[in-house]
Amino acid sequence: MRGTTAERIRNKQENANIKDMEEKLRYSDEELEEFRKIILEKLKVARHDYNVLIDQLNNRNNNGVDDTMPTYHVLEEGSETQSKEALISMAARAQKFIQGLE
Repeated sequence: MRGTTAERIRNKQENANIKDMEEKLRYSDEELEEFRKIILEKLKVARHDYNVLIDQLNNRNNNGVDDTMPTYHVLEEGSETQSKEALISMAARAQKFIQGLE
């Protein structure tokens, strides 16, 4: 025999649950379109955020000469390095998020 009655009943229930789940996995065209719009909007925001982070890393928005002044101290240099490391980390997370959405 193939097992106890309880095991056979449990297997039938599991198979029925799997079949129900498979039938529910198909989303309507309207739902799919809504998901597409949400994902595209998230991509747009994420790309913008990523570009802002990259601009900050490249100092494109900073025309100052703060880092070339003779009074630029070692502690400020360490702080600058720490800030850049944080920006790099955030940019990497944003890039990973974008790749996941694409």
